[in-house]
Amino acid sequence: METSSRELQLLLDEKDRIEIGGRLHWFHWLIVLSSLLLTIGAWYFAKTQVNLKAERHYNREVDRVLDLISERMQKYEDVLWGGVASMRAHNHGMNYDEWKRYSETLRIEEKYPGINGLGVIYQVPSDKKADFLAQQRLRRPLFKIHPPHDEKELLPITYIEPVKNNAATVGLDMSHEENRYSAAKKARDTGDSQITGPIVLVQDAQKTPGFLFYAPFYKEDANIHTVRQKDDFVGLVYAPFIFHRLMEGALKHEGRHVGIKIIDDGTVLFDENHTGIDGFDPDPMYQTITTVEMYGRHWNFEILSKLSFKAAHATYKPWVILLAGIIIDSLLLGLFVFLARSNRRAVDFSSRMAEGYQSRVEHLSNVINEAIDGLITIDMHGVVRSFNPACEKMFGYTADEIIGQNVKVLMPDDYLEEQNKSDGQEAGVHSSDVVGRTKDGRIFPLEFSLSEIHSEKENLYSAIMRDITDRKNYERKIEDKQKFQNLIFSTLPDILFVKDEEFRIVEANDAFLALYPEDMRDSVIGMSSIENYSKEDAEEFVAQDRIAFDKGYSEIEETITFPTGETRTYFTKKVRFENNDGAAFILGVGRDITKMKKTEEELVNSNEELERFAYVASHDLQEPLRMVTNFTSLLSKRYAEQLDDTAQEYLGFAYDGAVRMQTLVADLLEYARLGGEAERYSVVDVNEIMPIVLGNLAEAITVSKAKVTYDDLPILYTNPVGFISVMQNLIGNGLKYQEPETVPEIHVAVRKEDNEWVFSIADNGIGMKQESAEKIFEPFKRLHGKGTYSGTGMGLAICRKIIESFGGRVWMESELGKGSVFHFSMPIHEES
Repeated sequence: METSSRELQLLLDEKDRIEIGGRLHWFHWLIVLSSLLLTIGAWYFAKTQVNLKAERHYNREVDRVLDLISERMQKYEDVLWGGVASMRAHNHGMNYDEWKRYSETLRIEEKYPGINGLGVIYQVPSDKKADFLAQQRLRRPLFKIHPPHDEKELLPITYIEPVKNNAATVGLDMSHEENRYSAAKKARDTGDSQITGPIVLVQDAQKTPGFLFYAPFYKEDANIHTVRQKDDFVGLVYAPFIFHRLMEGALKHEGRHVGIKIIDDGTVLFDENHTGIDGFDPDPMYQTITTVEMYGRHWNFEILSKLSFKAAHATYKPWVILLAGIIIDSLLLGLFVFLARSNRRAVDFSSRMAEGYQSRVEHLSNVINEAIDGLITIDMHGVVRSFNPACEKMFGYTADEIIGQNVKVLMPDDYLEEQNKSDGQEAGVHSSDVVGRTKDGRIFPLEFSLSEIHSEKENLYSAIMRDITDRKNYERKIEDKQKFQNLIFSTLPDILFVKDEEFRIVEANDAFLALYPEDMRDSVIGMSSIENYSKEDAEEFVAQDRIAFDKGYSEIEETITFPTGETRTYFTKKVRFENNDGAAFILGVGRDITKMKKTEEELVNSNEELERFAYVASHDLQEPLRMVTNFTSLLSKRYAEQLDDTAQEYLGFAYDGAVRMQTLVADLLEYARLGGEAERYSVVDVNEIMPIVLGNLAEAITVSKAKVTYDDLPILYTNPVGFISVMQNLIGNGLKYQEPETVPEIHVAVRKEDNEWVFSIADNGIGMKQESAEKIFEPFKRLHGKGTYSGTGMGLAICRKIIESFGGRVWMESELGKGSVFHFSMPIHEES
């Protein structure tokens, strides 16, 4: 009896331990919560990256549109100032035929799309109107000034080319209308190019918004660098613009993802942001409103992203990550619950074992009534002897309704025959998935486990039943998900394949199989990767496979001749993974980059051709330019007494222009040479080459009394000639761009950042607006007129090209009136 008590106590203690271990503890919930937080974090990060990429794309589109319009207006301004230069060359007295010939040489409609014409407006005092009309009617008898007005001066359009589309504007007086007149006076008084407020051009039959673009010209002896007097004013070179044609000329070749609306002083000049415009998005992802100062006017730009922009950035990746994470969290929680339930069943079993020592009958009764699963007892004839509450809930019958009935009442008719064969024929436990039928006729999947109970009086059968509707639904979802994955695997355009550790192909998608002849595709699975390929390709395949198996990852760009005879270039990545049994495999993903590689080669060849052409063309231009400078110099010296002052001045203009062109061609030749041939690198102590740089700049330093200092500078592994050119250009800039009475102060510093040296050249010069800091590194880009500061605009472009060839970068920080700091980086090489 004591032994039985001890055994019972041991069983009860074991039951308590199993019960405690089978509960859901805090660390289970912590694991589930941590996994859920990681899922939400991954979703938020992916969503943030998608939005950030879209925002950057939108900002690039906005900047590109504004730059294109500004650059186009700058080109038109250059045309106007070219006309002004031509007028000055003819002493502001070009007649109609001369202006026509000049305009035709410009090929306006071909080279400057969007411009409606190019014309001249002369200022005519009211008391000189008759003389002016008489002069113009010698060539054009029908010329007249219109319409009448009360202003004291006349500003008639005298010439306009092409006249065919602008005939109605000839003789039109700018003084008759406020927008035209006020812009003309502003151009006259400031000496700068100006545009009018929104107007309707007389030559525009559609009456759409337009404007006029003016550039003033003055008497020959007018000082163009001081405030001009009205008495020096001669007239205007102008161009008329219909706004929608201007925008077509500026943006017609751009595949834009943004729509533009431009407003000037409340008047809509151009509008793509409304219903009816192809691609308009009534609910844009991004929109920007900005104001751009445009030659005396302020244009308000309203820029909205289009439907194509939204389509380009549509992605479900963040939501797929979130959904997949939630599914995994749910599976994890389900696993914990399942384990807890399994442990609870173990607790029930231990309870039954313990209670069996006390009362077998009580044990059986408790098991039947308290079990989570349905428990039913039947005799050898299939008659129900017991029916627990779980069965009542599962089938909808009460125990009183079922006990004494044949168990077949719980089965659909389709299963009765099979059930009759199995009832009571064999001893042991039999488990199977069957279907049950509830009292109201509902059919549901049922897990059915039958075991035989031996007793002295009779043999009974105990059945455990579980409603597995949820499990079956889950299995169907898993099956649907597997089908979806298989669909992706078979339709993905990239090649996908799986290899085992013997390099045999065990899985491959349709894109991979298509690389083999049709009669071979059925035998690809099971092949090794070296069959049907050249020895070199096969060795490379195996080498990359070994890297992937050893290190977990490999990638390669490879050109392969496939069994079909086709040669393609692929970028292939291989990743090792293990299945549930621990066997190692590699997954290979290959993207066809044949077209991309061909495009890269064509681009490299094209760039090389362009560089060779620029070098040869620049070199060949030197000889004729030397002839121009030499012979103009000879003319000026030998025939000085035979030439009047005007002729001498014209020869001076020609000589100066030829010298500037020689300098420009020399800079262009240097720019084209950079990168065209292999540079010689060596170890260079920058402290030792600084005296060479300052010696080359000695004259400018002496004249300006400049103070140039520098820190202790590092040793580099670089091309010394190119580095000297960079330092000389950047220090020379600080010497050149100074106010007249300022003593230049320039300091060269250096600091180490990560694996590169960062040089800084600071000056106390005139500085500039920071928004112009990037543009000055473009070829021929100047921020000042030739009469203010000399140069060709190539120095900083050459600096950037040299520094980038060294593997570095260059940038500038500046503030108008407070000097500039040029920065450039140089890699730290092991040789240095």
